Amino acid sequence: MYIEVEEWSASIPVAVSLITLGNVVLFRVPIVGCVLRSLGFLSIALLIKGLDFFSETLLITSSIVGIALAFYTYAYSKTKYGGIGLVSLIDIFLLSMVMLFRAKIFIEFITFWLLTELIAFFLIAYDYIAKEDVNPLRASIKYLVFSMIPTDLSLFILLAMTGFEEAFVTPITSLELRITNPVILIIVLLGFFSKAAVIPLHFWLPDAHSVAPSPASALLSGIMVKMGVYGLYLVANQVIDEVLTATTIILFGGLTAIYGAIQASIQQDIKRLLAYSTTSETGILSIALGLYILSKDPIFITASALYSIAHALYKAFMFMDSGYIEIAIHTRNINELGFIYRLSAIQSTSVLMSITSYLGMPPSIGFVAKLILFTEISKYLSNSYAYPAALTILILKTIISIIYNTVYLKAHFGSKSLTTSPKPIPSREDKYLKTSCITVSVYSYIITLPLVILLMYSEPISTKFKALDILYPLILSLTAISLTLYLLIYIVIKYRGS
Repeated sequence: MYIEVEEWSASIPVAVSLITLGNVVLFRVPIVGCVLRSLGFLSIALLIKGLDFFSETLLITSSIVGIALAFYTYAYSKTKYGGIGLVSLIDIFLLSMVMLFRAKIFIEFITFWLLTELIAFFLIAYDYIAKEDVNPLRASIKYLVFSMIPTDLSLFILLAMTGFEEAFVTPITSLELRITNPVILIIVLLGFFSKAAVIPLHFWLPDAHSVAPSPASALLSGIMVKMGVYGLYLVANQVIDEVLTATTIILFGGLTAIYGAIQASIQQDIKRLLAYSTTSETGILSIALGLYILSKDPIFITASALYSIAHALYKAFMFMDSGYIEIAIHTRNINELGFIYRLSAIQSTSVLMSITSYLGMPPSIGFVAKLILFTEISKYLSNSYAYPAALTILILKTIISIIYNTVYLKAHFGSKSLTTSPKPIPSREDKYLKTSCITVSVYSYIITLPLVILLMYSEPISTKFKALDILYPLILSLTAISLTLYLLIYIVIKYRGS
């Protein structure tokens, strides 16, 4: 254990130093500052060691999003607020989540969890601090009451069951808590439900994610809600009433998946649409964990982890895109948009790439995640009513997600004509915004091959899917075809918009 802690301690100064130096340099040489901050988050992903697959996945995903946001946050903050005060807060927020997923000792996990929640409060209220807008303050208070407090109650229950002194020496993977009292179990589950925005404590999220600055929304939606899912994952590995736990998670996860998707489909504010879709997607992640508890099949954990990557990249990009639209056009109302492809063909092409990746176009990460999840559920259909119910929810949610993504696409490809001149974005900031967006959307496709290679060495996958080795040439071919297709789409959009 001592060696593990030393490895953990040694990996942090490199990242912190690079990110801190990047923030200092940012004032004088922005591009160098952005590169240093990107390298800081990259160094964390490269120094992973000794974590389980789920933790590694969440940490790597956080690092990837951090690299993309390094340039985006600078350009967004500079353009919208006239300064770069938002940058440091975003970096600290993301770094605290990275440390949380990297934590090995239980007290580290709790400490970084509480720090992350506190920073999130200020990010949600940022426009109140910067512009004295009262709506973000209300949203941050709602977040405090209905997300922070319930989750902290769950954490302190687990801390009390572990023991304060034991929390300083007990690895997270060695926790063996007996959460057998049904009342205590339900309270703990509800606390983590609140962080993941799962019914019945979901209603804080649409307000919080829609009023926060777009880089913050990208992290809140793409990464922070995974903390709640991670909490459920920890509970799933304790001594629990498995039937009660699985039933509760699948039931409320299913309700959240359908309710969030329907709500997203009727929204006209692009950020509220994305926020509601987040609740729907965390519902699916919760269902996968519930099925893991029922079956004890680790492939459901693999599916949940891969789905987390797909969702994080998709949602990070979509909120980045909504921020670009907001600062360029000064509106988030879909009814007033529909001409973005005329302003930026590359931005609209990136939206298509991100949406089709999440919906499951081969060989994207969304395709791999859904393939594994659907395939594994189909193997257990005769075991319990939970599996056909979960499959039905997944199919319905997939259908409705096509609807709300189509609604979002209307902002880019609607019938509206450009009637007002967009706010000019300085060329450097405009380049940073667009480059960050296209990077995330492309990565949704090129990440698939290294993930398949990683899964080849993951015992649950390698023992059940013997044909993974033949996927290498297939994935390479499909990636080349897909990127070529989107290049052609970009040319067509560019031609139409000119």
